[in-house]
Amino acid sequence: MLDDSTSDVSIESFDVEADMLDLSDLLGDGDGDSLDGYFVTASEKGGDLKIEIGKDGQSSNNSATLKDVSISDFADSGEGRNTGND
Repeated sequence: MLDDSTSDVSIESFDVEADMLDLSDLLGDGDGDSLDGYFVTASEKGGDLKIEIGKDGQSSNNSATLKDVSISDFADSGEGRNTGND
């Protein structure tokens, strides 16, 4: 789980079919009602996927790098993931 105590983490052996990246500690103040003001960007570099999380137009201060994962790996994995928060 990513939280405010880490600004950048690298994740090895992430399986797009089986694993889930939990960003809940970075998003919102716990009320769970709105993600207004947040943005998430993803970019590929050197065979890795970097996901950056920012708020209110500020540059991102938290990121996760999924080693040896590409954006197309998510498209190839089939259906989207259910967060369990329906």
